[in-house]
Amino acid sequence: VDAAHEEARDARDAREVTSCRQAVLESRQICLDDAPVRLDGDELGDLAAVPGTRPVHDERVRAGLDVLAARKGVDASRLAVTGYCFGGLVTAASSIHSAEVFAAGSSYYGGNTITLIGQKPAIPLQAHYGEQDHFIPMTDVQKISDTWTNVDVYAYHAEHGFHCDQRASFHATSAGIAQARTFRHFAQHIG
Repeated sequence: VDAAHEEARDARDAREVTSCRQAVLESRQICLDDAPVRLDGDELGDLAAVPGTRPVHDERVRAGLDVLAARKGVDASRLAVTGYCFGGLVTAASSIHSAEVFAAGSSYYGGNTITLIGQKPAIPLQAHYGEQDHFIPMTDVQKISDTWTNVDVYAYHAEHGFHCDQRASFHATSAGIAQARTFRHFAQHIG
């Protein structure tokens, strides 16, 4: 890509970022309506200790979701899931195995998501990847996009972890665009 195309893309991206005024979601939040609801570790348990790619079926996670659903003002039929890195894989797996729990999902650079492409997401799902990700090859991202034709797959001029402002790989423009797309996706599918 030549410099002029890159400059035009950056300008377009900056305009889209400017249109998004919502705060950045943290990795263990579930966004309901306009208010993010955070589940803490005591409610969810240790997600990293959950074996395999079906962690939402783990009793501790189900218990955490029950706690969330029981909170005043929470409409359990309008839950969305999002996650980053391992959480991105959890999100993709949840879109396949937990359609009865979640109405929509947005996965960020979910490592090993390629292992799930033999199954189909059953809820509206977005997947966000960095074109310069050293952990997730773009060939895998292309396979996911080609196989999961019902999923919106986006690639950004960024590295793995581009959405985390605590990492050297943070890329504000890509993070803002992905975040805006996630919020629009959730607004469309959970209202």
